[in-house]
Amino acid sequence: MRNNIALFVVFYPGIEKFVNDFIYSLRNQSRKDFDLIVVNDGYSNKNIQSLYPDLNIVELEFGSTISKNREYGINYIIKQDYEFLILCDADDYYSKDRVALTVEALAEADIVVNDLNVVSFDKKILVEGYLSNSIGITTNIDLAFLLEKNILGFSNTGLRVSKLRKVYYPIDLKIVDWYYYTLLLREGLTVKYVPQNLTFYRQHNDNLIGIGQLTVDLFRKMSKLKLEHYIYLTQLDPFFSSLKDKYLQLVQMNDNQIESILNIQKTKNKYPLWWESINF
Repeated sequence: MRNNIALFVVFYPGIEKFVNDFIYSLRNQSRKDFDLIVVNDGYSNKNIQSLYPDLNIVELEFGSTISKNREYGINYIIKQDYEFLILCDADDYYSKDRVALTVEALAEADIVVNDLNVVSFDKKILVEGYLSNSIGITTNIDLAFLLEKNILGFSNTGLRVSKLRKVYYPIDLKIVDWYYYTLLLREGLTVKYVPQNLTFYRQHNDNLIGIGQLTVDLFRKMSKLKLEHYIYLTQLDPFFSSLKDKYLQLVQMNDNQIESILNIQKTKNKYPLWWESINF
């Protein structure tokens, strides 16, 4: 029998070493009445349901880019008319009440975002409650909040499916979560922060959240991604054009100018949010 809660994840080559932690955290959820929707993009194992018979798994074989894999899975969940969608990453794992607390909070908002414990590859905690160093339950997480930074990822959010319509992501879009949530908040959807609900978020060079040192090369790389983000948004809505112009200036800066920005950033928030440090 199909449940009303859909957890969505993408499995892909290279994720094998993390999947056991991810699955273990789902098996130990206090609320278990959910379906796990897996887009299998070349993951080494097929028929995932047979590997984890205690979970209700729907496996969708689909192979494309980061953005299109997520587009395919989210659209499937919308079409199947689930009530709640909880987004996951297979290299992360979750506190035992994530499903229960997310569904409970979705009675009060369209989108729920939970806090992060940032962990290393081998699960050592680097920072506890990372987001709560910068925000609290009274923080107004609206479009204005999201324009320069992000806290709404595809590993720490849940949504009411009735508020969603079919999605379309550009095929080479890199910052899919920020793009998606920026558009949803532009439409007026509301957000609730639930700090006691946790994602154990593995730190990567490609998902920088303030751990580690920003170099000129990394700053330049991420500036180009931030510009791309606003180019795509401007194609849908001219509202974002001023930010596109701003980040066009940023990517044209020379190394000395970037060094000056990095020196200023060092004196700011010790716990910057996603993309917050890529600014001037």
